Formats: sequence, structure tokens, C-alpha cells
Amino acid sequence: MYYRKLRKAVSRWFLNREFLVCTESHLAAAVTRMLREMGGVVRLVALSGPQVTVDAGASGIVMHSPSLRELWLETQRVTEAAQRLPVLIANEQAVGSIATLAVGGVFLGFQSPGMHCLFDSPFLGLRGTLCLTDRIVNSVPLSMSLHR
Repeated sequence: MYYRKLRKAVSRWFLNREFLVCTESHLAAAVTRMLREMGGVVRLVALSGPQVTVDAGASGIVMHSPSLRELWLETQRVTEAAQRLPVLIANEQAVGSIATLAVGGVFLGFQSPGMHCLFDSPFLGLRGTLCLTDRIVNSVPLSMSLHR
């Protein structure tokens, strides 16, 4: 049952969709891998914390501990070059930095004041993948309505 739902979500909402990932290093590495495995195109990965190896793909940019200004400038450049509005997966600090840019997104990492878990909402393992996929899919319709 879960596999069917996940396959439908991937084919409809993830294939060739562009993503920006801005969060803690180890979390960003795992989320980037998951998005790429689901057919997403990761355009920007901004890591905070220890340096880890992240494969953002041929067209992706990896930034290690960028300043908020550097993050804003790179996000603006990537967003302007995008075919359609990318989905941002980020912590509060990154969201606050690029709030003036028209980017739809999902809070992930510490701190996430816009996310209130009223039930278990893991982001690791199979249930975590399903939960995070659900959060991303539910953020996409708003993003899709903001075409260029």
C-alpha cells in the first residue's frame, strides 16, 4: 500500500522538480540523496555544521557554511535560472535569509517553528521517507501556482 502511494507521489511531484536544500550537514546529505533517488534535481545544497560529502548531481551547487548573504545571492541566482519555482527544504535560519525570494518550501531541521507535529512525524527510515514525502508533496501545489 505505501509503495503504491510513494510511487504515485514520485512520478507526479518529484520527477524533474527542482529543489534547494539548506540544513544541517548530515541531514542535508541524506535528504539530497533521497530527492535524487526520487528523480528530483537538486540545484543547491547549503550545509551548516561539519563538512560532509554531498553529491548534488552535475547541475547542483554545494555550499559549506555560507553566510546568509552568500546564501541569499546564490538562491536568487538559482531561482532566476529555474524552469519553475524550486521547492526549498530548509531550517529556520535559511528560510529567514531567503524569505524575500519567491520560494515555496518545507521546514526541516532545527529550528522549525512553522512545523508543529501533533503526531509522530519521523524523517528517517521508510516511515520517515513517507512522512517527509508527504510534507514535500503538500508544499508543492502552492509552489506550482507561482510559475514564471
